[in-house]
Amino acid sequence: DAFDKSQMAEFVEFNDSLYGTSLDEIENAISSKEIYMVILDRKGVNNLRKLYPNKITAIYLKVSKTTCRKRLVRRDGLEKGLSRFKADRIENLYDDSGYDYVVENKKDFLTAYNQMKDVITSL
Repeated sequence: DAFDKSQMAEFVEFNDSLYGTSLDEIENAISSKEIYMVILDRKGVNNLRKLYPNKITAIYLKVSKTTCRKRLVRRDGLEKGLSRFKADRIENLYDDSGYDYVVENKKDFLTAYNQMKDVITSL
């Protein structure tokens, strides 16, 4: 298999595809002292924190349940979208505890983007 899990800092299966971040990518980012951004689910954040304590800052991009449901239905259709919305893994996305910063992703993404940029600049 081309996807060697032992070489991954974290990975997840999403929509029948595997996504992940290699250990090399993270090691290179840490040694470069540059800000490196990775989009992760909660499991990925927890895995990176275990591997690299005190080197990870987690920003939660929060969206309301109503907005999430509308986006899923628009993207996947009514039946599949509502099914995904009700799934435990989707419901768990609303728990923002354990993150260093929380940014609200409301209708105006530019505002959320600017808030994230402010957080990153402050690091």
